[in-house]
Amino acid sequence: LREPVDRVISLYHFYRQQPGGEVLDPRVAQVQAQDFECFVERLTSRVSPWSNWQTYVLSGCAHCELPGRDLLPSALANLQQLDFVGVQDHLASGLAALGQLQRWTVTPPERPVNVTRQRPTRDALPASVIRKLQALNECDTELYQAALHRWRSLPGKRNAPRRPIYGPLEAGPPKNAVPARLP
Repeated sequence: LREPVDRVISLYHFYRQQPGGEVLDPRVAQVQAQDFECFVERLTSRVSPWSNWQTYVLSGCAHCELPGRDLLPSALANLQQLDFVGVQDHLASGLAALGQLQRWTVTPPERPVNVTRQRPTRDALPASVIRKLQALNECDTELYQAALHRWRSLPGKRNAPRRPIYGPLEAGPPKNAVPARLP
């Protein structure tokens, strides 16, 4: 999981970099047509990649028509069922801990990968934009805090390397996705 406001900022700027002719997601054109402040101003509280998306994905719900508040109990329950929970802030040590758990050899990259160029820092954005993103992602924030708590209590993770890695692309879940449980 990833800190929700940072995830939305990152996704927006990732979409901004995509070539117009090779659009895999119709939201790319929408993002490219507006600056970030205007884009955020027009967002609604409906669950979407911009609003409580991680809650939706982890809830196992087949569609995102329910409000995030209705999905959160299932997402939190599913989170508790997982044998491993990782967070973006500790990706390198998370990979190492998962490797230990699964007896895999994991070699984190030497430097950050998949870094969006020309992305403003969170501090450079207007406070009103950050407040709106926080309000739109309240359930994701609760879920993320629960994941952080689980991460901090994970046995053996303190022995893992702490080198930061920036990595996986955020993508929507397959239809009818249910979070998998590691063996």
